[in-house]
Amino acid sequence: MEVDAYADSSFLVSLLRVDSNHEAATRYMARCGETLAFNPLHRVELRNALRNAQAFGQITENLDSSLCMALFRLTKKFGN
Repeated sequence: MEVDAYADSSFLVSLLRVDSNHEAATRYMARCGETLAFNPLHRVELRNALRNAQAFGQITENLDSSLCMALFRLTKKFGN
């Protein structure tokens, strides 16, 4: 599948949780309708970003369920 954009982990995290960039990231995806690349490196980066957010108290739910839900939401929302 051809993709239009490669998102870094901070962009992906902003799509998945409400932070200072959530609205901008959501608007970008709605406006552009692009398909994002999501590969094994993203899984590692996203897992680490979610672990960091959990360590700083920004995510309070169980990390495993957060990661599973994050991956599910990304693939469901953006078709990867």
